[in-house]
Amino acid sequence: MFCSFVFLPEWFKDIKDLAETVEHFGVVVAAAWGLYVYRRDVEEKRLNWIRKLWTRYYMDNSFKDVRADIIWKQKNITHLKKLAEMDTASDEDIYRMIAIDNYLNFFEFIALLKQRHQLKIEEVEQMFGGTLDELCERDDIRSYLADNGYTRILMNS
Repeated sequence: MFCSFVFLPEWFKDIKDLAETVEHFGVVVAAAWGLYVYRRDVEEKRLNWIRKLWTRYYMDNSFKDVRADIIWKQKNITHLKKLAEMDTASDEDIYRMIAIDNYLNFFEFIALLKQRHQLKIEEVEQMFGGTLDELCERDDIRSYLADNGYTRILMNS
């Protein structure tokens, strides 16, 4: 049998203890680095989401028409829905209502992301605060939101 540690000099045991300490320190540093990389990647993905949401909202042509109708022109959303539900409704009226529902579904999704802490409240306010305020201040829109199940928008207003 090979000689045991009993016959090794005392300084060798100290080196062994030092090596174990360095190993433990290395594990802690590796774990901290892994956490840093994970958080950086999560933040990068979240910022990418925000960029895509901003682009979709402000650059997508379908939302431009809806914003023009209900925000800038102050068209009554309840009146638009009644027009779309009439038997004599034109295709334009029906498509306008579909576009409005898509628009509101976008904000329902934003509210869901905010509720699940995927978006920070400050970010939502900075990007969409004025529009959300406008949506929730108008009685016709609040009524439409409540009647058609857009509860997250109402809760987050």
